[in-house]
Amino acid sequence: MAGGKGRLNFTITDDLSGQLSAYCDRTGRSPSDVIRQLVIEWIEGDRQIAGKASEHPVGRRTNIPLGYATLAELDRKVVGEGHVTASAAIAELLTAFLTARGEAKTEETISFGLQIPTKLYTQVIGTCEREETTLERFLLEAIRDSLKARRSKNKGG
Repeated sequence: MAGGKGRLNFTITDDLSGQLSAYCDRTGRSPSDVIRQLVIEWIEGDRQIAGKASEHPVGRRTNIPLGYATLAELDRKVVGEGHVTASAAIAELLTAFLTARGEAKTEETISFGLQIPTKLYTQVIGTCEREETTLERFLLEAIRDSLKARRSKNKGG
């Protein structure tokens, strides 16, 4: 039985389902393939969930075929990391995936920790004080400027 296939039942919000559909329409991938990829990469340690997925999503219930061994590994991972349900973990994985690809709504934000050398931090804080801006605004502007410069460089301009 371990070599056969079962069904991974999960729920995602309507909003997340719409974002996934838009991503799949744009890329030609199927939602099942995206979810399967995220689950397998998480099980194998190639993806992480920041914190514990503590809210079971309310919305669209669906399922995809997944091997019994993978389903068992998923259950162990969900329990081992203290997530409330597999659906909650999948929603967190999917949100991070779509956000990284620019598919999430623009008014949504993410929060992450950043470790930088003390000397650099001191220089950045000094600049913020001189320019009378917040650290967050300074970093956002620096990231935007860097992305624009990279795009321009990649376009040969």
